[in-house]
Amino acid sequence: MNTIKEYLKTHKNRRRDFNFYQYPTPYKSSKTSKENLQETLDLNQSSCGRYTLYVSIPYCISKCNSCPFFCNKIDAENSRHIINEYIKIIKLQITNYSETKRFRSSRCDAIYFGGGTASLLPSNQLKRLLEFIRESLILSDDVEITLEGNPMDFTKTYLTKARENGVNRFSIGLQSLHDGLLRTLGSPDRKSVV
Repeated sequence: MNTIKEYLKTHKNRRRDFNFYQYPTPYKSSKTSKENLQETLDLNQSSCGRYTLYVSIPYCISKCNSCPFFCNKIDAENSRHIINEYIKIIKLQITNYSETKRFRSSRCDAIYFGGGTASLLPSNQLKRLLEFIRESLILSDDVEITLEGNPMDFTKTYLTKARENGVNRFSIGLQSLHDGLLRTLGSPDRKSVV
């Protein structure tokens, strides 16, 4: 599956709702599903106080044998287009939540970009997504923003740009420092990268 559009076409008969606590990747919602989501999560309550926003980037360049999580394997050549399409849907979800009474009156204390491989987000896309989140939601002054990723993605330039965009915590996905074990696990990482 190469694009979100293909995903939407192949899943057109499935129930249309938000991907809040579940995989697979989210797809466009209708007004009815938005109402169902509001009812299910009680989004019309006055406030949930403080919350954490988890943004899943469910894509990986390779599927590690040790990973129990859902991910879509994508190649580097197509990753930018696929992630751009996916981010459009994430923004739609954030917009829908931001319009609810619950999230209009609550404060986000932490944002966690996880995966799959969240570090597949190009730094300019990460910047735009964080700007969108800041415009859409109420964030704490000291919001913790975590970016999870592979060591080989965290170049000095990438880390610098991420910090400039507000990321203040990095979670490095490293299963081992032994290359033989990394190969067995199917990990793209190598000790020399760290």
